[in-house]
Amino acid sequence: MKLGRTRRGVSAIWVLVVLAVISTISVAAVGRFVAARRQVDAHRTRVQADYLALAGYEMAAEKLLADPKYAGETLAPMPGAEVKVAVKKDPGESEVYRIESESHYSGNGRITVVRNAKRAVKRIAGPNGVRLEPAPTN
Repeated sequence: MKLGRTRRGVSAIWVLVVLAVISTISVAAVGRFVAARRQVDAHRTRVQADYLALAGYEMAAEKLLADPKYAGETLAPMPGAEVKVAVKKDPGESEVYRIESESHYSGNGRITVVRNAKRAVKRIAGPNGVRLEPAPTN
């Protein structure tokens, strides 16, 4: 009888050791999954901020085509996002405008990412209509 109890005791200890090892591996795996998820969220926030800044620039270019006096505005296109657009006429060049778009985005509410899109364009009115062309920057 003593031998049977010892075997059961050793078996119980082995079961506890195996469960401890499995638990440790599971905790490590969950930690890696959480870290990867945070990286994916941060990347998505950065990409969204980039696209918001680019969208602000494109919107300003479209409004500049329609109205050469357009000076810019601040937009909130979606929750957690703000886009500030400024259009300034270059004093040294005729019909050259500097378009600056700055986006602030906090998709998950923890961090706010700021991105900029800045370009100089020349507004040309011709017989086929008005168009914008890239202008050299100083």
